[in-house]
Amino acid sequence: MKRILNKRIFREFRQNFVRYSALFLLVVLGMYIVTGMVASSETVIQGTGEKSKANCVEDGEFSVFLPLTDKQISDIEDKDVEIEKMFSFDYNSSESVLRVMTVRDKINLIEIRDGNLPRSDNETVLEQRYADENGIKTGDTIVICDTELIVSGLGSVPDYDMPLKKMSDSAVKSSTFGIVFVTSSMYDEFVSGNNQKAQEYTYSYRLGNSFSDDELKQLIKDMDFDYHNVDDIYFKEYISDFTSLRDNFFDGIQELADGSEKIKEGLSELNDNSGELRDGAGNIFDKFIKQANASLSASGVKVNLTADNYAAELDKYINNSKDNELLIELKELKNNLTLLEKYIDGTEEYTSGVSDVFDGSEELADGISELQRKADEILEKFDIQIDNLTMFIKAENNPRISASGNERLVNKNMGLLAGVVVMILFMYVISVFIVHNIQSESSIIGILYAMGVKKKELISHYLMLPVFIALLGGIVGALTGFSNFSINSQMSQVYSYYSIPDLKTIYPMYLIIYCVVMPPVIAVVVNYIVINSKLSKTALSLIKNERKESSISNINLNRFSFIRSFQIRQILRELRICL
Repeated sequence: MKRILNKRIFREFRQNFVRYSALFLLVVLGMYIVTGMVASSETVIQGTGEKSKANCVEDGEFSVFLPLTDKQISDIEDKDVEIEKMFSFDYNSSESVLRVMTVRDKINLIEIRDGNLPRSDNETVLEQRYADENGIKTGDTIVICDTELIVSGLGSVPDYDMPLKKMSDSAVKSSTFGIVFVTSSMYDEFVSGNNQKAQEYTYSYRLGNSFSDDELKQLIKDMDFDYHNVDDIYFKEYISDFTSLRDNFFDGIQELADGSEKIKEGLSELNDNSGELRDGAGNIFDKFIKQANASLSASGVKVNLTADNYAAELDKYINNSKDNELLIELKELKNNLTLLEKYIDGTEEYTSGVSDVFDGSEELADGISELQRKADEILEKFDIQIDNLTMFIKAENNPRISASGNERLVNKNMGLLAGVVVMILFMYVISVFIVHNIQSESSIIGILYAMGVKKKELISHYLMLPVFIALLGGIVGALTGFSNFSINSQMSQVYSYYSIPDLKTIYPMYLIIYCVVMPPVIAVVVNYIVINSKLSKTALSLIKNERKESSISNINLNRFSFIRSFQIRQILRELRICL
C-alpha cells in the first residue's frame, strides 16, 4: 500500500509541476534572502568583533581641558590602566573637514586596507571611507596646513567604526569628513608656530581587572587642575561670566549687610534719646501749666490747673464767666494746653515706634548677618570647583564603536524571524492545494479507510510532498544564500557606510541547521494541522464526499448583476486560496 501511495506522490507532482515548482522557487528565494541577510550580518558582527579585539579597541575615552602631566599619567597606569594620547585638531578645507591625529601605538590600532603606515613625516594614512568617497588612492597627495602629504595607506580604526564627526551626529557624512594619521613629529609641527591649532585633548584607555570605569573617572576628577591655564577663549568667557555673576551676588549681600548695620546704629542712637524727648515734652507742659496758673491768679481767677484737670476747670470758668476778655483768654489757654497735650501724646507714640523699629532693625541686621554667613559657606563650597574632565564615555556608550555590528544584529534577528513567518505562509499555500486534492479524492480516501488504511499513514502520505519541497528549497536557498554574490551584495551596503576592515565571510553552523531543518519542520506542523482536520471524517462520510454546507449561498447579493454576484461568490468560495 505504501508503494502505491508513493507512486501517487510522483504522479501528483507531475500533474501540478508548474504549481509546485513555483512554490519551490518561492521557498528558495525566501531562504536565499534570509541566508544572505543573516550570514552577512554574522560576518559583520563576528568579524568586526575579532578585528576590534586584535586592534586593541578601547574600553573608553575621555577629554580634558589641559593635557595630563607625566605624573598624572603614571598615577593612572599604576592602577592597572593602559592609557594613550589621541590628541587631534580639525583642519577645515574648502569642502571638507579632516581630523588630524597621530598614529596609535597601543590602543585603537590602524587596520591597513591598502598601502602601509607612514614611514616619514611627509606620509600619512587616510581613513578609507573618506578616501573612497573622494576618489583618493595610495600614492595621491593631500594638503594639510599648506603642507603636502603623500597618502601611504588607507585604513580604519575601531574607535571610528561609524565615522561620525561629532558623537551627537545622526548620520555619517564621509564625503565631507575624514581622519588623517600622521607621525608624531609632523603632528607637533602642525600644532606649533604659525600653524598653531586648537587641539582636542583626548585619551583612550583599557582597564585591567582591578579598576573600573567609574573609579578612573573619579580619579581624573580628583587630580589637581588650575583653570587659569586653559587657553580656550570660550572657556575663559564662561569663567569670567560665572565669576562676575558670583561676585556681584556676594557684593550685593555685603552692601545689604553694611546698610542694615548703619540703620541699626542710627535707630539705636535715636532710641537712646527717646527718653530725653519724652522728658522734655513733659517739662514743657509742666512749665506751661505753672505759667497758666500764675497768669490766671493775676487776673483774679483762683484755680489750680494740672495735667489731669485743666480741661474741666477751664470749662467751668468759660461757661460762667461774663468777662469777654477773660473768656477769650481762657479759651485760648485751653486750646494751647490741648495742643500741647497732643504733642506729648505724639511724642509718646513716636518714641514707642522708634523702639519697635529699633527692635526690627536688630532682627533685620541679625537676619542679614546669617544670610551673609550662609553665603560665605556656599562660596567656600562653590568656589569654582572645576575639574579637568570635559568628557568621559565608555566604549559601550560610544556611538562610533561597534556601530556596524549593532546595526547588523537587528538585521540578523529580523531575518531569522522573517524566515519563519515567510515559511509559514508558503507552507500554508501548499496546504491549500493539498486540501483541494483531499476533497477531490474524498471517495478514494474513504475506500482506503474501509480497507484498513490508517489515518496517520494518509497524513504521512500527504506530508511527503510539502516536506520534500521545503527541505529541498531550504537546501538550495541556503547554498545560493551562502554564495559570494549574495553575501557580497549585502556586505556592500555595510562597506559603503561604515569604516570597517575587509572581513572574511563566516558560515555559522546554526544558520546551516536553520535553513535545512526549519522549512521541513514548519511544513510538517502547518500541513499536519490542516490535513488532520480534513482526514478526521468517517469513511462513509468521505465516500459520500459530504461537505459542510457553506453559508456563502445565504449571502444576499440581489442588488448586484448576475456576473458581479457570480464573481463575488466565487471569490468567497476560494477565499483560502486568495488569502
